[in-house]
Amino acid sequence: MADPAPGQSVPTGSVYRRIPNWQDYFKDGRPTSLNFRPDSGEETVSMALTSMVTPDELLAGFPGFGRCTLKIEALLALGLTVTYTPEHGQGHVDVGGLAGKDDCAALPPRRLGEWKHQGSKLDPSTRPHQCVELC
Repeated sequence: MADPAPGQSVPTGSVYRRIPNWQDYFKDGRPTSLNFRPDSGEETVSMALTSMVTPDELLAGFPGFGRCTLKIEALLALGLTVTYTPEHGQGHVDVGGLAGKDDCAALPPRRLGEWKHQGSKLDPSTRPHQCVELC
């Protein structure tokens, strides 16, 4: 697929979500819905196209953070939107439709499949967690 135009909906592929290595953002080795709530005053959640950003680029400047990979088709099937917004950074997309707590609860692990946890304890001084979405 060719690179989308700015503001264009992205129908296929996968995205990374940067996951903080903070208390309540992981539970039982899985990312919680806190990772998928828009920041205060925002209507979308920032993610990055895996076809345009490497894992190292995603995590540069965020020591101790991990990443999750989500299939765009699975996000769209939940009624979410994925819009290419390169003005916010290389490969950046805005994922819309996650405004409420119930919307966020639909994300991992409930509706998008199992998550694998690779890494060590939740401790910023240890290797970052890496979560891979399997659906």
